[in-house]
Amino acid sequence: MYLKYHKCIMSYVWRATGEEQDAADITTDVFCKALEKIATYEHRGLPFSAWLYKIAANEVNTYRRNRKSTLYLEVDFDTIQDLTEHKPDNEAAWLNCLSKSMETLEEEDFNLLQFRFSEDKSFLEIGAILNITADNAKTKSYRLLKKLKPLIEWCYAKV
Repeated sequence: MYLKYHKCIMSYVWRATGEEQDAADITTDVFCKALEKIATYEHRGLPFSAWLYKIAANEVNTYRRNRKSTLYLEVDFDTIQDLTEHKPDNEAAWLNCLSKSMETLEEEDFNLLQFRFSEDKSFLEIGAILNITADNAKTKSYRLLKKLKPLIEWCYAKV
């Protein structure tokens, strides 16, 4: 389990926290908890990794609350640049505006977008990780993007 999934869980936690050493510690906790709870795992047609991501998401959320850390999203510029009406000419400014806009989101909404864009998870997997239906994950995702678009545009227009 550890050898197969360590790299992807560590990458997720690192992207979620922005801190390498904290990510390593959290990843260790994820696998310890998974090992403790392995008897409770039920196969429901989803990849085993979805169960691990769920544990990891809970650990990351606890970390964020305890540290009162800001939400950190690593995203590929090309992946969601269509949130603006025009092609941004300043990638750094655009990503800064995206980051500021993301600060307006609730933790669960942020996590949903993180799993969708940073982790490239399907709506089915996101639903399993966040305890919502796949349809709800899809609907929420599109609503969040619609909500973020004017915030990003407004911020970017000020640059």
